[in-house]
Amino acid sequence: MYNFSISSLFPFRRVKIDSFDQIVDSDKGMAFFTTISPDQRYKPFCHKFGSKADGIHSLHHRTLRDLNFGNNPGFIIQNYRKVYCSPCVVLELKN
Repeated sequence: MYNFSISSLFPFRRVKIDSFDQIVDSDKGMAFFTTISPDQRYKPFCHKFGSKADGIHSLHHRTLRDLNFGNNPGFIIQNYRKVYCSPCVVLELKN
C-alpha cells in the first residue's frame, strides 16, 4: 500500500494542511485546491511590531493561484488570522 503525504510539498512552518481536494467541472476541466490554516500550537506574531500577539482580532481567508498540476490549475486556500499585540492596542487608543 502506497502512503503519500502532500505535507512534504508545503514545507511551511506554523501552518497545517487541512485538506487537498480535486474539483472536476465538465466545462473547465479539473482543478486542485489545498486548504491551509495557522497551526494553533504557535502564538501568532504582530505584523506591525513583530512581537507575539495577545489576541486574535478576526479570521479571514484568501485564494491564491499556485502552479499547475500537469495541465490542471492549482489553488491554495489560505485561512489566516489578524492579530493585535499590546503596542497596537495602545497605538489605536491614542488615535
